[in-house]
Amino acid sequence: MLEELKQLIGSFFGEHCKGKVGLLSGLVVGVAVLVFGFWKTVFVLLCGCIGLYVGTRMEREEDLLQRILSSLQNRLPDKFQNWL
Repeated sequence: MLEELKQLIGSFFGEHCKGKVGLLSGLVVGVAVLVFGFWKTVFVLLCGCIGLYVGTRMEREEDLLQRILSSLQNRLPDKFQNWL
């Protein structure tokens, strides 16, 4: 049963894979907008994009925390920089 399901999914995504992934993504977002509302769906998508960005930076082994702290030191007033 599991092997048949794998073959079915593999055959579905075999040709024109990007278009089918786009179709499924659009359907999921459309259903989410209908069920949860537009702004809640936008919030979830924004959180997902932030998570993707952070995860990609961590995979590249960049010191993301250090970049954030140095960016904050340049932008925060002097009295808040002592906390960093």
